[in-house]
Amino acid sequence: MVLRPLPPGGLPRVTFEARRPSELAPLRTDIALALGTAPRGPVDMPVRIEGWRTYESVFGGMTADSFTGHALKGYFENGGQIAWVLRLAPGARPASGLWAVLGDGGFAPERLGQEAFRVSAATPGAWGGAVSVRPRFRVLSNGAGVIDIDVHDGGRIVEQLVGIDPAALSVTVAERSALIRIDPEVGAAPLPPAAGAGPRVRIWGPVALSGGIDGAAPARADYATALEHALEEPEPALIVLPDLHRHVGPDDAAAVLLAAARMVDPLLDRMVVADAPEAIGTAADATAWIERFGGDPAVHRTVATYHPWIDMRDPVGSLAAPLRRLPPSGHVAGAISRLDRTQGAYVTPANTSLSEAVDLARRFEPADQDALSSIGLNALRCQSARGIVVWGGRMTRSDDARTRFVAHRRLVHRIVRALRRTWAPMVFEPNDDAQRFAIARSATTLLLEAFHANVLKGNRPDEAFRVIVDDTVNTPQTREAGQLFCEIAIAPATPMEFIHFRVGLSADGTVEFIEP
Repeated sequence: MVLRPLPPGGLPRVTFEARRPSELAPLRTDIALALGTAPRGPVDMPVRIEGWRTYESVFGGMTADSFTGHALKGYFENGGQIAWVLRLAPGARPASGLWAVLGDGGFAPERLGQEAFRVSAATPGAWGGAVSVRPRFRVLSNGAGVIDIDVHDGGRIVEQLVGIDPAALSVTVAERSALIRIDPEVGAAPLPPAAGAGPRVRIWGPVALSGGIDGAAPARADYATALEHALEEPEPALIVLPDLHRHVGPDDAAAVLLAAARMVDPLLDRMVVADAPEAIGTAADATAWIERFGGDPAVHRTVATYHPWIDMRDPVGSLAAPLRRLPPSGHVAGAISRLDRTQGAYVTPANTSLSEAVDLARRFEPADQDALSSIGLNALRCQSARGIVVWGGRMTRSDDARTRFVAHRRLVHRIVRALRRTWAPMVFEPNDDAQRFAIARSATTLLLEAFHANVLKGNRPDEAFRVIVDDTVNTPQTREAGQLFCEIAIAPATPMEFIHFRVGLSADGTVEFIEP
């Protein structure tokens, strides 16, 4: 909220002004990044999206040959506010068309300094084949010439670029248009400027674009490269891969998730929200899937898997097939995002309903659900009057270590991001006792807040956490090397998963609850 001073003679009031944030928020842990395919949009670069309508305008919305649009729709419908999207489209090519500038009357192509231009779709894909461009030249009353361009998509005018200076044609179009780019045609000879005025209106075109290619389905190597680009962004805390099982088989999908886990694990500030293959229908199937990770502990620390797949209403479906079956990671990430903002990152993202989920692909017997939970596959269940509910908050169990919880991992995310923001300005300070005291004080203050919020267990702070920056971790050798180490140990509160009542019959036949 911005309080603005009253203008002279104005009535007393409070006014509000909406502003974009000046920078990203690295402390937030409610923001997801999705890797997948889309009909349009930038390729191999993360794009920040604020809401579903922005996703539609940049990446084209939902399509029949991609899960990513449906997953992002579920993410925003379940409470996600901001997402990053990285489009995968190996070999994709933008549609384009040749704009030959023909002179007659008083107009000559020398006014543009070029005989021909290449009009291209702004991003790769076959979508550009529906785009056409109709440019026209106008001479103003002062004799200066300007260009107006109408951009058609599917026969409708969707952009009107008016009053473009011919000398800045390419730059202006790139700044003002989300759909097209105009550049001098390679090989066309540039022309010297001509004197004299042209006619009041001169129309060239229309120029229809063609030749756009969506590209091949991403392979395992494409996902590995995309993950490297994705993890360069500091803001996202949840990584989802909705199209992974569409593009590669179970072995390659496991290899991609394992690579993601190994990349994410050292960062300590984000996790992977994964999907199991749709075909998993028994505990034995799930165990075989988990064994593909080879017992790597990075998976147990960084990957949370949800199953089974879900059905949602499909706006691009048909009367015969009104539902779309897809992996649940996008919807679950939205629920995690919502709970993060409303209750905190340390709250177990479970026992919450999923919006936009109509049905489950399969239902498991209680015994199978127990087995899935024991290996860290968080089940989705259908409950009366509540719909589809997330019924698990465990990390994927790839090794024999004790159970790890999503809430614990996300608590670490929040602590690491908060400490990084606090400590980053200190990196060039002297490495002395005062600096170590400042490091310890900031960490202790943060952990005390967590302790008083009942996030950590123990009756006293010293039972809940430890902060060590003394000579046991900072030796003379490390200090000479310009390094300072702070060792932090925390005891997070364990999520409650079981409630047990003992019930007995008294002598008179009434039911009594018995203390354990």
